[in-house]
Amino acid sequence: MSSVDFTDMTNIREFHKAVFDYFTRAVDVIVNDHVKLLLKENEDTAKSGEYVNKLHKRIDELNRLNDELSRSMESSNASNEYSESSISSPRAELRIDELNRRWKAEREARVYENHEAERRLKELEQENTRLREQLNLTG
Repeated sequence: MSSVDFTDMTNIREFHKAVFDYFTRAVDVIVNDHVKLLLKENEDTAKSGEYVNKLHKRIDELNRLNDELSRSMESSNASNEYSESSISSPRAELRIDELNRRWKAEREARVYENHEAERRLKELEQENTRLREQLNLTG
């Protein structure tokens, strides 16, 4: 009876060792995959930061252009007060109307582009915050 017990114990130890080796390898794979995932997220965060900086620069540039155009419009409006009374050609009036429509369309496009850039910036900042929190929770 003692030889049967010894054989059973040997089998149990072999099974135990096999299960232990399996779990050791599984944990090793999980840890390596998690490290790779964290490194990839870190790269993505850096890329998002670069994109956010580009968007900030673009917003600043659009604001500067907007200010310049507003100033030029104010100065041209002041100078046009005198010249509007002297415009007698219907062709000149049509040209001025066309230029005003183009200016308004361009202004609306810049406002829309500025709004979309700010929206995208907010999205990226939220994603950046979420990824940082996720990184802090896992780290």
